[in-house]
Amino acid sequence: MLPAYKCVYDLCLHIYNVTDKMPRKLKYDLGTRIRGYATDLAENMHVMTTNVKLLSTENKIAEYAATAHKLRIDIRLLKDLDAIEPKSWGHINVQIEDFLNLLRAEFLTSTRSKKATHSQSSETLPPNNTPASI
Repeated sequence: MLPAYKCVYDLCLHIYNVTDKMPRKLKYDLGTRIRGYATDLAENMHVMTTNVKLLSTENKIAEYAATAHKLRIDIRLLKDLDAIEPKSWGHINVQIEDFLNLLRAEFLTSTRSKKATHSQSSETLPPNNTPASI
C-alpha cells in the first residue's frame, strides 16, 4: 500500500499547486472540491496503510477508486474551462491512472490472499466420516 499512498500524496501536492493558480471564480468552488477529493484520498490511504486490519480492504479500494474518478471528471472540467494548462491536466491524469493501477494491484493481492486463506481453512476440515454405501 505504500506506493499507492506515495502516488496519491504526490497527486495531492500537485493538485494544490495547480488549484492555487486557478482563476478566482473557479478556485473557491471547483478548486475547493478538487482539493477535498485529493486530500480525502491522501488521508484515507494513510489510514489504510497504518490500520489495514481495521478496514475492509476491498470496500475501501472501491471507494477510493470512485473518488479518484470524481477527481478525474472535475480536472477534465477545469481543462475544458481553460482553468488549467493542458500539460498540468495530462500530468494529473497520469498520476490518477498510476494511483488506480496501484489500487487494482492491491485489490488483486487482497482477493488472492483472501482466497488462499479460505482454501487453507477448508483443507484443514476433518474428512467426511459418513459410512460407505453397501
